Amino acid sequence: MRSVAVGGIFLLALVLFPFPRGNAQGTDYLIVPGRSVGGWELGKPLDSYSLGKPRWQWEGTERRIPYYNGYNYLAATTNTRLGLQLYTCRDDGLVFAVLVWRGVNVPEAAETEAFKYKTAGGIGVGSDESEVLKVLGRSESTSQWTERHGTLEVTVAALDYPGLRIEVNRGDHKVFAIGATSRGGWIGCSRAILGSGRVGPDPGSVTLGPSGVPIPKNVRIIPPGPEVPRDRAAFSGKWFGVFTGHPSGGAVANILIVEDITVSPPRVIVVYAWGPVLAPGWARIAGRFSGETLYLDQPDQSVPLITYRMLPDDTLEGSYQIGTLTVGAKMRRMKD
Repeated sequence: MRSVAVGGIFLLALVLFPFPRGNAQGTDYLIVPGRSVGGWELGKPLDSYSLGKPRWQWEGTERRIPYYNGYNYLAATTNTRLGLQLYTCRDDGLVFAVLVWRGVNVPEAAETEAFKYKTAGGIGVGSDESEVLKVLGRSESTSQWTERHGTLEVTVAALDYPGLRIEVNRGDHKVFAIGATSRGGWIGCSRAILGSGRVGPDPGSVTLGPSGVPIPKNVRIIPPGPEVPRDRAAFSGKWFGVFTGHPSGGAVANILIVEDITVSPPRVIVVYAWGPVLAPGWARIAGRFSGETLYLDQPDQSVPLITYRMLPDDTLEGSYQIGTLTVGAKMRRMKD
């Protein structure tokens, strides 16, 4: 079972289920970067792969915000079992990565099917890291974490190439997981959920709100549950206001969308968007309540301290503080 904590990405193992039957891939063992692993093509809803219930699943987070869901399966083949991992982006729910995977703690004879899947260059499970570098060169990005395979703790290095992910066991420098990715892999999914701080090259991913402030199309407002105190649940929804006296020398329009408020775990997720004096942009940010005030996460002192406080007339008092300068905004509810 995997249980991983990597730079803010937390993988939460759930209940194990028996693996399904009838998922053999025939003789198609080719890994095509950006497209497919054997007969499994990327870009489809999870249930279209007919893999049954996963053995376990987890969510990946960045800056305290979930952005993908991961699923681990054991698929039955003609002669042996095959470990699979599928990942869906919370932007659209479609699978953006499929990896064949074997447990480092499991004898090779028990999972021979995984060794059949290879790229056109011959890289697959069991390849040495030096062979990967010789064939593919340096990866675009590398990440590292520790995970458990049974009782064995494994240090993993993930090598990301265009449309391809390779995971190496740092203990023996052998590949134990490999597969195809699409839409920029984990980085592309992260940007689709968290935003990049500005409107990117795909303007079709946003709509324009008041004053031309961009609103991402993947906004999902989840009504607060009955366990959420009413004074906090009241923040849920869309709000618009203008920060005056901004250091840019003009008035900065602001849209705040409070998407999700939960008690267990305690979490607030918002979309913070701005324009038009500054280059228009948006970001999905985690927040926290302290008393009657909502604080947006401030990863370092170079990022403004942004807070919102509910007023008796069902408006929000926004505050934007950077250095010694503080500007305010009156935020009113937006109609859908």
